[in-house]
Amino acid sequence: MTIKRFWAAALLFLVLFLVACGGAEEESSPTPESTPVPTPVVTPEPEPEDYRNPLTGELTETDISRQRPWAVLLNNIRVALPQNGIGQADIIYEMPVEGGITRILAVFQDIEGVGEIGPVRSARHYFLDLVQAHDAIFVFAGGSNQAYTDIRERGIARIDGVHGSGVEFFRDPERIRRAAFEHSLMTTGDLLLENVGRYDYRREHGPGFGTGLRFAEDGTPAGGEAAYEVSVRFSNVKTGVFTFDEDTGLYRVSQFGQPHIDGNTDEQIEVANVLVLFASFRVMDNEGRLDVDLNLGGEGYFISGGRAVPIRWSKGGYDAPFVYTLMDGSPLELTIGRTYVNIVNVNTGEVTIGG
Repeated sequence: MTIKRFWAAALLFLVLFLVACGGAEEESSPTPESTPVPTPVVTPEPEPEDYRNPLTGELTETDISRQRPWAVLLNNIRVALPQNGIGQADIIYEMPVEGGITRILAVFQDIEGVGEIGPVRSARHYFLDLVQAHDAIFVFAGGSNQAYTDIRERGIARIDGVHGSGVEFFRDPERIRRAAFEHSLMTTGDLLLENVGRYDYRREHGPGFGTGLRFAEDGTPAGGEAAYEVSVRFSNVKTGVFTFDEDTGLYRVSQFGQPHIDGNTDEQIEVANVLVLFASFRVMDNEGRLDVDLNLGGEGYFISGGRAVPIRWSKGGYDAPFVYTLMDGSPLELTIGRTYVNIVNVNTGEVTIGG
């Protein structure tokens, strides 16, 4: 190789070396610090709330706990049967009126879509204590003088089928033909909801309101006696019978020697809880109209899950809820589901509990 070629090759090698070093140096030089990309914050979906019907303890799709329930007074004599809508009531109260017959107050926390309800019948003043215990809107048709006096004085929210607008009610022609005109007045849940706006009634409970009710998934009372059939005698005219069904865990209701049927479904009424409350009754007048003191409290029975135990009950005023305790004073827990409350004369009512 000539000297000229040698130097040319050396010069080329040097250039290539410098370029390579410069590239390596450029690659190894630190880069400016980059701004970190924030990690997205994932907000967890809130757990769905468990809404419950305050009268049954059952789960509901929406929160209905603050809305005022509806209390509908139903006829309960043999010729007026069947009652419609009663099987959907959350709490059923039965109490005597004059002549040994009984009337039923059906309480619905949510009356939407219930369908026909009736036959609606006239009020007696002591039923108002039940209405006010639930801060309910009272639905009835006529009433005693004392009932109307107390309704006005207490400011009861009411829809009256006799001395009202009448648009919330209709007459069932079949009942007129089969029974009598006074046993034919009917309403529906939707009719009541469509027309309640005519009245200036509060639609929700006020602050601090409570039902006084407690529920458990299984409220079968510990101890007590076997209660597979319970007979509640109101008078020589009316006795109710509650028969325990082990398959469903519910009590089937009968009266007048036959199943107590809801006319809308033709199905027998079934309830999870049966209460018997002994109360003080007195005859007020020559018509045999009664007075029932529900503010005195007293004793009774709680029946659920095939067992029965004695209880105490109290009510601290017209507008106070019922409070139920076991005999040791501990709070009573009902089984989740519907309840049937029998209010009987402490002196003449009878309860027979059989295993």
